[in-house]
Amino acid sequence: MYTYTRSKFIAADAQQCFDYLTDPSKMPAWDPNVIESKLVTPGPMVVGSKLQQVRKQGKKEMNCSADVIEHQPYSKHCVRTNIMGINATFAYSFEPENAGTQMSVRAELEGKGLAKLFEGFMGKMCEKVDNDIFDRIASAMSTSVRGEKA
Repeated sequence: MYTYTRSKFIAADAQQCFDYLTDPSKMPAWDPNVIESKLVTPGPMVVGSKLQQVRKQGKKEMNCSADVIEHQPYSKHCVRTNIMGINATFAYSFEPENAGTQMSVRAELEGKGLAKLFEGFMGKMCEKVDNDIFDRIASAMSTSVRGEKA
């Protein structure tokens, strides 16, 4: 299993950060590999909700689905997906801190059979993207705080 944790202070409250990260329409703005993301189950996002995404993988586009396995507004959000045969879980947390939020992600990627061979490679790719994701979210939140639309 390949795991990593990332954390960053965001100068916005936990509700703003949570709402931005869990809004499927905003995902292409903070994840450069996502072309489109939408909630495909009826109603608001809750545990059991399903997301459908179109993602870039190199020069190709691929469809991907994700299941919401934890959703506690303004504190925790966790999704599970399968990336090219590797089961991946991304658990986000939002902790109020001073005049902002400490956002964290813990990722776990696990391949079975032949996919086990690519687990580390895929984990490093996801880790690199997640390093940039927090910077993108922080930028969007600072724009929102200045009164521009994130």
